[in-house]
Amino acid sequence: VVVLTQHFDRIVALMDVIGSPTWNWEHPDVLRRLKKVMAIDPEEIRNSIQENNVALLQFVRQAYKQIYG
Repeated sequence: VVVLTQHFDRIVALMDVIGSPTWNWEHPDVLRRLKKVMAIDPEEIRNSIQENNVALLQFVRQAYKQIYG
């Protein structure tokens, strides 16, 4: 859950940066922040989400079995 939340936060940060119509895209601070955000590797996020989603589903399935038989 923690890893999935971290990925969600990274994606929200990307959305905030690229979705802002008021940023001066020529400003050096804005460009530095944009480069940091662009360092996000979609394939790494996709693989990590898939792996952690499986772990989360296995945990939930086992917890359900313990509680409800």
